[in-house]
Amino acid sequence: ESPRAVGRVHALWTLEGRHELQPADVRRALADVHPGVRENALWLAARHLPHEELGGAVLQLVHDPVPRVRFVAAQVAGALASPQVAAVLFEVLRRDAEHLWSRRAVWS
Repeated sequence: ESPRAVGRVHALWTLEGRHELQPADVRRALADVHPGVRENALWLAARHLPHEELGGAVLQLVHDPVPRVRFVAAQVAGALASPQVAAVLFEVLRRDAEHLWSRRAVWS
């Protein structure tokens, strides 16, 4: 509930460290207005996969306006067992082909 993004990120990782982070918390953070919160939520989502509540939200973030969030989304999406993953990764590759690390994320 913090008005500061850094506070929200700290809260997420504190809950994770205490084994109290719920998929609903991660899902809410995946939709946060701040890209840093979304990025951290993606790393946390990767720790909680497979979870049906998180998979769709992760896949949606490949359309994020921030390249770094799309990069992390590509890495996390690769761990999903979804028929949509190939199309989603192709979208990242199409949009961010000029970024070496985005290409590597897709190929990984």
